[in-house]
Amino acid sequence: AYKNSFAQIRLGLTAQYRGNFEEAFQRYNLAKQKGNFYANSLLANLYINGFGVAKNEKTAINLLEDTKSVDPIAAYKLANFYLIDNKVKNAIELLTYAGENEVKDAQYQLHLLYSNEQYIPVDLEKSEYWDLKHKEDTQSFTNKIYGI
Repeated sequence: AYKNSFAQIRLGLTAQYRGNFEEAFQRYNLAKQKGNFYANSLLANLYINGFGVAKNEKTAINLLEDTKSVDPIAAYKLANFYLIDNKVKNAIELLTYAGENEVKDAQYQLHLLYSNEQYIPVDLEKSEYWDLKHKEDTQSFTNKIYGI
């Protein structure tokens, strides 16, 4: 398992679900060091929530920024920070990238964003499109990568 970075990620997730955040952090870091960029999003979660590490939003954002163009999960998570910072155009681009890659939470968020005027003008056609994508019986990207 040591040499397999995806095994490290899955063992880290198991540790995290058991509440062993220190082990999860070590395993995610090991996967990252072995070149698995999907570990960045998991590490960012630990920093966002302060699980096993000191809360550090800046570190989390940097981890997500590093992989936003190759990891749809990181793109989705970073988009939420962009919305908070009112970088709406960038957030929509990241959410669209994530949604097109079967990140179900991103599809649902796009459905909501296009159905109300909080950030952008209403576009019912796009809202319906993302709602249908979200409801499709396809395997989520998160399932595919993390095995959960």
